Amino acid sequence: MDVHLAEETPRKQQPATPIPERAASGPAFLQHSSGTTGLKKGVVITHEALATQIRTYSNALQLDQNDVIASWLPLYHDMGLIACFLMPAMLGVPVVTMDQFDWVLRPSLLLDAIEQYRATLTWLPNFAFHHLATCVPEGKRWDLRSVRAFISCSEPCKPETFRRFRERFEPMGVGPNQLLTCYALAENVFCATQSRPGATVRVLRADRAEFLSCGEPIEGVQARIIDSDGRVLPDRTVGEVALSGGSLFDGYYLNPEETSARLRDGWYWTGDLGFVHNNELFVTGRKDDLLIVHGINYYAHDVEYAANQVAGVAPGRCVAIGDSHPESGSTEVILLAEALEPDCVNAPELKRAIKERILSETGLLVHQVGIVPRGWLIKTTSGKISRIENLRRFRQSKQSHHDSQHTCRIAFEPSPGCHPAHIS
Repeated sequence: MDVHLAEETPRKQQPATPIPERAASGPAFLQHSSGTTGLKKGVVITHEALATQIRTYSNALQLDQNDVIASWLPLYHDMGLIACFLMPAMLGVPVVTMDQFDWVLRPSLLLDAIEQYRATLTWLPNFAFHHLATCVPEGKRWDLRSVRAFISCSEPCKPETFRRFRERFEPMGVGPNQLLTCYALAENVFCATQSRPGATVRVLRADRAEFLSCGEPIEGVQARIIDSDGRVLPDRTVGEVALSGGSLFDGYYLNPEETSARLRDGWYWTGDLGFVHNNELFVTGRKDDLLIVHGINYYAHDVEYAANQVAGVAPGRCVAIGDSHPESGSTEVILLAEALEPDCVNAPELKRAIKERILSETGLLVHQVGIVPRGWLIKTTSGKISRIENLRRFRQSKQSHHDSQHTCRIAFEPSPGCHPAHIS
């Protein structure tokens, strides 16, 4: 499939579009949140919150009309909608855009656009950095020196992914001070914290894990770490991230129960876990994605990241799911992974390799590994793999996997002896 970028036209310096003053407190649109564990919720974004976000976030990025944004991100997700459409449109910043499905098939399209249009900014979820580092043609070079920020957002930011990306593209002009991070969520329109342009993102190590800083809160945003009772926790203590500020949403559309549960006294309880160190936010995972196995905490995205490093697993196509296990009286972890090639679906060595990699990197003995065909895993509308829907499908497949008319053939292999005495 050939995809052609639009011909470049002369750029004119245009004043930024003014924000209408009327109905500032009224709804501008509904942004549906992209959670992986439940039904979508309509986030009510007002004109005032949108205007505040665009002003403060563009200031944090030092964005001006000399910038050029390159993007493949869909506009139904807040990262594409705000960072790569509404913000540049309202500030007169050019955008070079491409279809998301074309980009997945040909990730080098983004690099072509950066080189051709001298793009300066691009936003990518963590998996996209990995996809670019591993899937673009070997031996081909691009001039990427124009980019002042590749911004990792939307998924947990991994230091190892940054290292791979930099090693792959450093000869083409990508240095450590061009790899930035952002903590964003629809309930704050988009950005809440942003690492500083031109500065290298800090990395902290805790136990087995490394954590990338998501930067400091942008202007007008307050971030704090709280316990389950709402008490503020000290620095370097993991708890729930809570936010307040002028970009905060007004509530969930027609959902007062969820609104009152998450918006309390002007603070939004995000459901994300993290800690603060030297005024920088480090996000460690989500409460919903925390896997507690025999009293030990594991983050689902860490388990998935380990599985993704195994040869034969389709990049970014695996999900770790906690499921109650009556025999052990605890939650056990199921890892579902799409095979890169059809012949791998029934390969026992792939299942063993996944278990060994996860055990080595996280200390978790996975209860069961399922290797499924490409396209089997269910995604949310924002492109994230849904835990709740895949758990439901997994259960259905277990009941009927011998019936080829009702399910795809799946190769499952339980871990022997998965009891508390064998897990440490």
